[in-house]
Amino acid sequence: MDIEILFIDSAKLKRMQLLHVRFLLFDLRGREAFDKGHIENAFHLEKAVFLDHLLKSVSLKETPIVIYDEDGSDVVPLAQEAEKQGYLNIVALEGGYKNFEAAK
Repeated sequence: MDIEILFIDSAKLKRMQLLHVRFLLFDLRGREAFDKGHIENAFHLEKAVFLDHLLKSVSLKETPIVIYDEDGSDVVPLAQEAEKQGYLNIVALEGGYKNFEAAK
């Protein structure tokens, strides 16, 4: 059975940033795309190393985490894997970076 992943929209992410909510933000696009532009305070991680890095670097499994890619199409399996490893507060940005930029 697949784990259902929660999505947040760009407006909610912006409110979280404005209200200084503490969370980790991971950009899972390629380095070139990240270097051209990314959401403020995002950490770059290639999709291939995301889970390994998360397990090594984020020991508190309750840590709020938001992940995004270019268009939201590839994040669900990564979020599901993270939840299987015990991460309790992982959400995906609906529509990815494209939607975030379009909402500016």
